[in-house]
Amino acid sequence: MAEWGFNQILSRMLAAVPDDVDKREGSIIYDALAPAALMMAEQYFMLKQLADMFFADTAKGEWLDRVAANFGLVRESATKAVRKLQCYNAEGALIDAAIGTRFSVNGTVFTVFEKSEDGSCKVICEQAGTVGNGYSGAILPLDSVSGLAKAVLDSEALLPARDTETDEQLRARLYDSVRSTPFGGNRADYIQKATAIEGVGSCAAFTASEGMGEGNVGLVISDDEGSPASEQLIQKVTELFCGDGNGNGLAPIGHNVTVNGCEWLYIEVSAALKIKEGASLEVVQPFAQQAAEQYIAAIQFGDSVLFTARMMSALLTCHEAVLDVTELTVNGSAANLQLSKSFECWQLPRLEAMNVTLG
Repeated sequence: MAEWGFNQILSRMLAAVPDDVDKREGSIIYDALAPAALMMAEQYFMLKQLADMFFADTAKGEWLDRVAANFGLVRESATKAVRKLQCYNAEGALIDAAIGTRFSVNGTVFTVFEKSEDGSCKVICEQAGTVGNGYSGAILPLDSVSGLAKAVLDSEALLPARDTETDEQLRARLYDSVRSTPFGGNRADYIQKATAIEGVGSCAAFTASEGMGEGNVGLVISDDEGSPASEQLIQKVTELFCGDGNGNGLAPIGHNVTVNGCEWLYIEVSAALKIKEGASLEVVQPFAQQAAEQYIAAIQFGDSVLFTARMMSALLTCHEAVLDVTELTVNGSAANLQLSKSFECWQLPRLEAMNVTLG
């Protein structure tokens, strides 16, 4: 609406005034019309902003929520992480912590809500969001625990938490929903139902024609952080889909659902870098590793190829001192790396080592 800016509106208003009237800036008629033109320009701007809020590609915040609601979608709220906690006495033996006992580290609080068969405890983070996912190690009790010498938060999240869905994440999910046709147990229906389960980030569905056998459906899932799903999450999804086996789960009657997790494929990248004279390889190396990590992290759940050309591009632009990249290999090969995407083996790439030399 550039034609409805202040200058355009004021020019049109002044053009409607007879030419025998002084219309110069500072004149009575100019000073009378200018504030009105400014107010009208502001109104037109607000109308344009309001119009943008009605459409999925430009709506934001509460307005995007209302657009998504028209298609039966609700913004996913932040969840709370479920972790494993182990309590030890002075002799190093596992001891119990009562249900409701609270532990804290770095301002994050976890509460015991269930005992595990192996003697550990299940704790839930009191704060919602990914803040409950990251830390592992020693943790301090906020309540008294008889005989406690040490409490340790396990590194693996039983059910990792997610943050509140962002506008872009909700927009992408909305597009996926309206561009596919989830219905009656088709592939899109299974994927939509699986990813709506708390803790599930991505899902792939395999049908009878893809080796599952008549009446069988296979699901491969990752968690909310894009990592391999825990056994507890896999069990939870299986139970929700299968129910009691008599058609009381999410799966249609007659469908037998098997759920698998994915696995890490650890990546070793080697490259020779030609750098500017006077630059230090020790300075460039961390930037090269960060670039490799970012490219690998950007590979989507369903992507089946790690492209060496894109890895090279990421390394070439990682630092202003890098002039060229040669002898690039990924897991010992200069060719593109194929990722397995089968029901039995669904691989997610993860950088394990970055070897950089002078080229």
